[in-house]
Amino acid sequence: MIVKGTKKLLAYLKIEPEGSSQKVTQEDDSKVSPDPLLFSWYANMITIERKNILILINEKTRYTVILQGVKAADRKNIRVLIKDAVKDALENDYFNAKAITEYLSATGDVEFQKATDKSMLG
Repeated sequence: MIVKGTKKLLAYLKIEPEGSSQKVTQEDDSKVSPDPLLFSWYANMITIERKNILILINEKTRYTVILQGVKAADRKNIRVLIKDAVKDALENDYFNAKAITEYLSATGDVEFQKATDKSMLG
């Protein structure tokens, strides 16, 4: 799973971007199939009433996942929190349990990159 974070988010999480920050296309990533854009998410952090909110948007489907109340203590487990949040959101929207399991196993580990498409972040 590729999470393309804003500069603000990456600084808050104290994470250096990994790998390439180029836009993922069908040809760019042969390890993921069928469509690597399905495993790519854009992420931004906003603050509302002194609470941090992490917004994830899937690059292919524009499916949105929101994590409320992200704290500094969550930085060390952010990769697990993101995968759990995606899983919970899909379950809450009544996606097929087998499809959720297959999707999450196909995504691999969470890798952070710099955001490349500003239109995804508003």
